Amino acid sequence: MQRKFYKFGLQFIKDKWDKRWNDDLLTFIRKNADENTVLLFLAGGELISTNTLLELSKYRKILMLWDSIRRFSIGVQKQLRLYDKVYVFEYDDISYIKDTFDMNNISYLPLGYDENIYFARQEERRIDMAFVGAVTPDRFRILEHVAKYAITHHLHLVVVGKWFNDKWPWMVWKFKRKHPELYSCLINHNVPPEETAHIYRHSKIVLNINNSVHKSISPRTFEILATRTFQLMNKGQESNGTLNLDSDLVMFENDADLLQKIRYFISNEKERIRIMEKGHMDVQKFSLSNLLQRVVHEL
Repeated sequence: MQRKFYKFGLQFIKDKWDKRWNDDLLTFIRKNADENTVLLFLAGGELISTNTLLELSKYRKILMLWDSIRRFSIGVQKQLRLYDKVYVFEYDDISYIKDTFDMNNISYLPLGYDENIYFARQEERRIDMAFVGAVTPDRFRILEHVAKYAITHHLHLVVVGKWFNDKWPWMVWKFKRKHPELYSCLINHNVPPEETAHIYRHSKIVLNINNSVHKSISPRTFEILATRTFQLMNKGQESNGTLNLDSDLVMFENDADLLQKIRYFISNEKERIRIMEKGHMDVQKFSLSNLLQRVVHEL
């Protein structure tokens, strides 16, 4: 988005909007907060200006990062010193922030899941396997293999997400011709979190193919378990003291290993249920309300 503003010469519009946003924030806080108020900023804090943070110096300020700090500009990174406490999404960011900015008020806090959306409910598991999410090269490659396996073995696979541009009929024809098995399993549009949770609750197996950019547990991992659904996840993420990756879910190493585990767990319902029940029990402490309570207790 930033590049588009520059490209079309509209940076001044963004600057004006950012200034208005910061002014409105300061007005709201001055009107509603007193000297004992603790300010909690979620996400990346990208919109908050340094001047705004300096204006709020008399308040205790907490930042909960919802992405790796290394993916933000150096200007935003330098703002970390203006917060009284910072919770990071990526565990490795702790050492990076300590080494780069000589800060010690850093803790790891996973994003968890919204328990108002991702919750367990008894449903008919009419979908054998499901994946919901944006396309990446790894996901495309893996799910094309899974789609071929599903069709060959008469399994019901559902892949949901905007994976190709279907604005023009020839684009649909091209994708269908090149990827017929995947096309037959694909619902090519994005869905809201409520529908994602609905799909999870109706699935025997949910595939979790994480982005290699992130090494800490993703929200998707917690969300699947919160719906009391069995999860097959690719290796590459670290627990960092959250879930037990050996018993709360099942991990796969490569395409062949994934297909072998699909074959096994589709046929072994009792084992699948045992693992999903364990994962559902262990994930409860990572609901957003429980994580925010932890932040409050650490004030």
